[in-house]
Amino acid sequence: MPYTFSDTQNRFFTVGCDTLALILMVDQQGKNYTSQCLSACNTRKKVIEGSCSGSGCCQIPIPKGLKSFVAMVASLSNHTNVWSFNPCSYAFMAEQEEYTFGAWDLMDRTSFVSKTKNVTVALNWAIGDKTCEEAKKDLATFACQANSYCNNSDNSLGYHCTCYKGYEGNPYLSPGCQGMHAC
Repeated sequence: MPYTFSDTQNRFFTVGCDTLALILMVDQQGKNYTSQCLSACNTRKKVIEGSCSGSGCCQIPIPKGLKSFVAMVASLSNHTNVWSFNPCSYAFMAEQEEYTFGAWDLMDRTSFVSKTKNVTVALNWAIGDKTCEEAKKDLATFACQANSYCNNSDNSLGYHCTCYKGYEGNPYLSPGCQGMHAC
């Protein structure tokens, strides 16, 4: 996959009381990571509306360079103590600003699915798998056009092109960036 999940914009969320979620990840260097998110609450009154701090909902950051993941959800006590107000658990990745926890997320599965159906995930992209310095050695395949400069990607392999200050346009397509006209 040429994209990585944005580590600055996304979070891994766990929703539920009596809920443990694991996220199993492999980064672009092939290193395995496992992280967990525990959400616990004994009563609906203990749930903090709008907060993903561990009472009904928790969130954790994801590592830089993440291309894929597997989520696993478990109930520590099979929801036996919370079934009346929280019969289900959820784990998902989403843009941090796209999901706001609400107490109803614990009780109404249909409402939760409807609410999260259009939640987005931010992806990062880059050109190729070489640094700017390496890519510039082959001008036939180097993507940055006139009046632009190259930036190494900070979240994955590859690079991006940016127009010089005072220029605008698409730095990837010929003729490249053009000077802005003064009014």
